[in-house]
Amino acid sequence: MQKLAFAMFDYPSLETKEELQGAQVRVDRVFSRWFKNMDELRDDAKVSGYGKDLRLSREEFYEKFGK
Repeated sequence: MQKLAFAMFDYPSLETKEELQGAQVRVDRVFSRWFKNMDELRDDAKVSGYGKDLRLSREEFYEKFGK
């Protein structure tokens, strides 16, 4: 699931160390907020909430870095 999150941030297009670390921190923070154990990865409501939260975080990231 983390791999898909980095794809959402278009990780290969990030150019600076600050961008790479910023994306990583955001992905990790959102993931940790929604999932506390492996069983929760099967909870559709949590996965849906995670996706929505991740999209919001991505938009904030894009605004910050002008992407």
